[in-house]
Amino acid sequence: MRYRYEETRYEITVPGLAEGTRLRTVLLTDLHNCDYDGILPLLEKRKPDRVLCTGDMINCLAFPKVPSWDIALAFYAELARRYPVYAVPGNHEERWKTTEDDKIRAEYESFRQQLRELGIR
Repeated sequence: MRYRYEETRYEITVPGLAEGTRLRTVLLTDLHNCDYDGILPLLEKRKPDRVLCTGDMINCLAFPKVPSWDIALAFYAELARRYPVYAVPGNHEERWKTTEDDKIRAEYESFRQQLRELGIR
């Protein structure tokens, strides 16, 4: 399935930042294990100084019953190879983290550890 990505640009003045300094930040959110390959060419065009991932990069328990960690990890690995990446969990990740299923919780913790090992903060 192909997805449509929406781009919104903002220019923000940051007090204390040297005049003329531009920092390009890309925010990725709610990708839900989508077609990540379509995103990388868009990022290359924007040449970000950092990428912020604000959750729901994977699907919750309702979407498949088995999480697709590998899809998201491969994407995060490629992002981290190209850019500084900062990530926080969304509500879908939180569902994996708080499930009563010990195996899935352990897999989620392994997923988070692998993100740290990739240098994602």
